[in-house]
Amino acid sequence: MRPLGDCLLDGIRLLEELQLPPERGFHTGLSGVDGLSPWRTARLTILSGRASVGKTGFLLRSALHSARRGIPTAVFTGDGTGASIGARLLIAGADLRVPRGVPGAITREQWARTMRVADELARLPLWVDELRPYEPDAVRSAFDGAAKGVHASFIAFDGIPWSRASITSTMHELAEAYRLPILAAVRDDGELLAPRTIEPLRFAAPSWTTVLQLQDVGAGPELGRADLALFVCDNDGNRYENVPLVLDKPIAWVREATSDERPPVEI
Repeated sequence: MRPLGDCLLDGIRLLEELQLPPERGFHTGLSGVDGLSPWRTARLTILSGRASVGKTGFLLRSALHSARRGIPTAVFTGDGTGASIGARLLIAGADLRVPRGVPGAITREQWARTMRVADELARLPLWVDELRPYEPDAVRSAFDGAAKGVHASFIAFDGIPWSRASITSTMHELAEAYRLPILAAVRDDGELLAPRTIEPLRFAAPSWTTVLQLQDVGAGPELGRADLALFVCDNDGNRYENVPLVLDKPIAWVREATSDERPPVEI
């Protein structure tokens, strides 16, 4: 039993929270990216880049930090599995840096830290599912299930084949109809703001859409590390920001570049 006074205090806090504007868009946990406006409130955000440049790491980081801010988040993957996504989140959350195939490489202290991270992640409003094949009907069904079934407020799709403009068109329609943000990671040929990246958007998503393109800009200062630039533009190809990032191995987890790391150069 609780005194009524405690309940009233909790009620006052709840009323205060109800006066706050609702969360819009999603969060990446990268201050240099989240500070940009209005990109993350766009209903459809395309994350492009060549293979293994860090798209999945950026997408999962966005899902994790959005869920930590209390935003119900759903992730659909066409490349990986639920187990692989779970492992990547655990490695990143527990900061594991261990070689593969070496028995006992993970210490007892690291296992304990991993279990604590697993307990934290399990409490988040975050759902993961595999989506194969990537077809407009499958995307629509997955989106409807996430929006209505678990009441997701942010939905991310990973591993989209860029050649299918109909998939982009379907996502644009769903985001507009439900007024929910979608982050869609697609593979491109690595050419900055190439017609292959922009033209399908002009056709499939005629209203304002954000394009985030991850670009390699040369070898980083340490082995296994690459400097990246995240270019932000609209679906007319107008670039208005360039954010320096770093790709951490072994899980291609994107983070912000520190002051002692070489900043990316203009491409």
